[in-house]
Amino acid sequence: MYLLIFILEMKGEQYTLKDLAKALNLSVSTVSRALRNHPDVNEATKKKVQQFAEEVEFQKNPIASGLRKHKTNAIGVIVPEIANYFFSQVIDGIQTIAYQAGYNVLICVSDESLEKEQAITKHLVNSRVDGLLVALSVETNHYEHFDFVNRKNVPLILIDRVTDQVPASTITTNNYEASFEAVEYLIHQGHRQIAHIAGPKGQTITRQRLQGYLDALKKHAIDIQEQLIESGGYTQEGGEACAKSFWTLGEKPEAIFAVNDRAAIGAMRFFKSVGVAIPDQMSIIGFNNNPMGEIIEPNLSTIVQPQFEMGASAAQLVLEQINQEEYTHQHLTLPSKLAIRKSTL
Repeated sequence: MYLLIFILEMKGEQYTLKDLAKALNLSVSTVSRALRNHPDVNEATKKKVQQFAEEVEFQKNPIASGLRKHKTNAIGVIVPEIANYFFSQVIDGIQTIAYQAGYNVLICVSDESLEKEQAITKHLVNSRVDGLLVALSVETNHYEHFDFVNRKNVPLILIDRVTDQVPASTITTNNYEASFEAVEYLIHQGHRQIAHIAGPKGQTITRQRLQGYLDALKKHAIDIQEQLIESGGYTQEGGEACAKSFWTLGEKPEAIFAVNDRAAIGAMRFFKSVGVAIPDQMSIIGFNNNPMGEIIEPNLSTIVQPQFEMGASAAQLVLEQINQEEYTHQHLTLPSKLAIRKSTL
C-alpha cells in the first residue's frame, strides 16, 4: 500500500535515487548498487529495486553521473550558421561519430558574430562539455576566449575556418591546392582574364584560396591585376556585387573563380541579368559543392569538399583527446576534388 501511495504522489515527477530508496525503505547506496546489478546485493533485493524502477520509469541523470566522473559525455559545437549546407554536413559527420560513442552534441550558432562566439564558448565550457569543436565566425580576430578553453583543459578542434594563433588541433581541406587546380583548369581552357571573388579579409581559407589563384596565374606567366580581385565574403549578395564591379571594367574578365559556391551563384545571377551567356561568354567555378550548384542552369563547376568526413574526423579526434591525459595537437588536411560541370567552357 505504501508503494502504491508513493507512486500516486509522485506521478508525473522525475524520480531520484533518494525517492526510490525512500519508497523501498532501503539505503540510497543499496538502490544504486541494485540498479547496477552489483554482486553485493542479494537477488531478491535487486529484483525488487529493478522492477520498481521500471514501474516508475526511473532514469539516471547522465549529467549528475558525468559530473561525479568529471565527464558529461557532451561535445560542444559552434558554427557560424546552421542553414549553410557545408556546416549542416559537417554537423552530420560530428553527430554520427559522437552518438556512436555515446556522446551528446550541443550545437550552437554564432551568426558570424565574434561577440556571440565568445559568449557561447564560455557558456559551453562552464557547462562542462568534454570537448569543443569550432568553425570561426567572419568577425573573429581576437582569440582570448580560446585561452579560457585551454586553461580549463577542454580539448579544442577548429574546423575549416582555422587560425594558427590558437593552440588547437585543426581539420581543414586542401584549400590552396584545390584553388590552384581550379584556376589552372580555366587557364588550360584558354582564359587569361580570370577574376577572383575572395572571402572575408583575415580568414585563413581566404588567404589560402587567394594564394592558389595567384600562384596558378604566376605559373603560366599571366599578369596579376588587382582590379580582378574583389572581396565579396561568403554570401550570394557579395558575389553578385563583385560580378557587377568586374563588369564595369574596361577589360572585362573571361572567367571567375569564387571563394565558395554561394558567391559564384551570386555572380551567375548578375551575369544572367545583363545577358551574359554562361559559359560561352563567362566561365565560373565555385568552391564547396553546394546542392544549389547542381540545380541552377547551367550547373556550377566547383571544388567538392569532404564535408561529412571533416565533421567525422573532428569528432573522432576530439574523442581521442578527451580520453588522453596528454596529447599533441594534430592538423589534418583532407583532399578535395575539382568537379567540372556546365558553367565552364
